[in-house]
Amino acid sequence: MRIKDREIVKRHLAPNPAVGDLPSDIYDLVAGTGALLEDHFELQSGDHSPLFLRFSQIGWNRDATSRVAEVLVESTRFDWRQCRLLCSDSAGLFLGNAVALRTGRPLAITKVDARRRPLQTMREGTIESGEPVVIVNDVVTRGETLRRLMELVEVKQAQLRGILAFAAVRPGLFTDLLREKKVPATWLLEATWKVWPVSECPLCAAKKPLLPAIEFA
Repeated sequence: MRIKDREIVKRHLAPNPAVGDLPSDIYDLVAGTGALLEDHFELQSGDHSPLFLRFSQIGWNRDATSRVAEVLVESTRFDWRQCRLLCSDSAGLFLGNAVALRTGRPLAITKVDARRRPLQTMREGTIESGEPVVIVNDVVTRGETLRRLMELVEVKQAQLRGILAFAAVRPGLFTDLLREKKVPATWLLEATWKVWPVSECPLCAAKKPLLPAIEFA
């Protein structure tokens, strides 16, 4: 079920404390595009979640994606100028293209596997040795996509300058990854709902049908 009520969206998605209060229209566009879904989802990590933030619902709306890119770039607190942008050929590409248009920076895009995880081969653009790079991602959960993109930057012997993302579903894991890699990041929203391992999922206990989130990515 799509959550179209703005106030319910606000209860489930809090602003990143490092960014502070967000423009109210960010919540309007999440609600208006029906990007927040409620059901019983199996995430790519294998964990289960009662909600799923489907960025592609925003991405297909050019004006909405442009607005997200505008707020994200204005909120960024690290130096992304003169950087090449990097994203994978998945839902994050909507945001990557919008940030590239907003900043005038070139965009490199990786190919993805059958589960939409980044590969170390390029679909478009290149990453040069020594080049400063900013990774753009849509929604961060466990950070597997980010780790793969970080590995690509390392293989290319480029310089990872930072990360831009729309939202973090498990912000604690995201910040742990950032500390581990010693890289700055800016994201706008943080999920307030719980994500469970399979063994602890109350929706499984209630025998609620399970939906693979990859089908909604």
